[in-house]
Amino acid sequence: MKAELLRVGFTHQNLESDNADLRRQLEEKSRIAEDVTKQLQHKDKFLMQQQDQIEILTQQLQELNSLKTDLQNKLEERGGSVHQFQSQIQQLSDRLEDVNLAETNLGMHITSQDNKLSSIESRFGLKDQSTYRESSEEMQTLKTALRSLRSNMSLHDPQHHALDTLEQGVTSIMERLQSGIASSRNSDTSSTESARHASPRRTPREEANSPSINSLNAHSTSNGGPPVINSTKVLYFTERTVTPFMSSITKPLGQVTLRDFKKIFDREGPYRYHFKALDPEFGTVKEEVVDDDDIIPGWEGKIVGWVEEDIG
Repeated sequence: MKAELLRVGFTHQNLESDNADLRRQLEEKSRIAEDVTKQLQHKDKFLMQQQDQIEILTQQLQELNSLKTDLQNKLEERGGSVHQFQSQIQQLSDRLEDVNLAETNLGMHITSQDNKLSSIESRFGLKDQSTYRESSEEMQTLKTALRSLRSNMSLHDPQHHALDTLEQGVTSIMERLQSGIASSRNSDTSSTESARHASPRRTPREEANSPSINSLNAHSTSNGGPPVINSTKVLYFTERTVTPFMSSITKPLGQVTLRDFKKIFDREGPYRYHFKALDPEFGTVKEEVVDDDDIIPGWEGKIVGWVEEDIG
């Protein structure tokens, strides 16, 4: 009986020991299961983050694709614009060649006119008035051609300076011819009056001592030629030039009007005219002259002016 109780007691102790081992193993399994559950939760969170990043990258990729499409469209549009620019440049180049050709032809025409004028001046006792009239008509035609050529050019075209120089040369030639005619008329008038008042019975000594002849000879020799006409030098600037243009008007300073100045400027279109003057209150000023009959102010024995286009 005791042996049986002892055996039962050992068996019970063994069972308790096994039960304790099993509980310990169960706890370890539970702890491992919790760790696995935590790892799965972390992995789920990581997967969700990865999905969010994938969605963000997908959106960025779509934006990049749309941006790429826009850039391609802009490149295509700019390609068309570049083609248009190239065609415009080609047109401008062709137009510039036409202007250069016209300028060359104009220079040749002016050279021929200069040769004609030189021949006219060489045999000019300025007796043939019809020859001068024909030259004046040719010069007027030339100035009309200059204005027509200028109207076909843009406002800031650099060829304007060349046209201005040519026009100034034409104006200078016309002024020389007018001055020559006036000088010749004065010389002929003086000679006629001297001959009319001279006595036919005078001896050569008396003619040499004649006051009228001596005064005429002294006037001619002192000036080295025909009598000098009182004229006014004119300097004027335009918006497209830095160097001033110079001309002269066959009137004394104080009698030159705006109409006289417009004759030497001679360009179509509305312009505003300012001239250098001395104001008692403000000193040196640019005085605007509007009426054609107004007298232009002078400055140190000459006229200094500025011509601006009236765009307002």
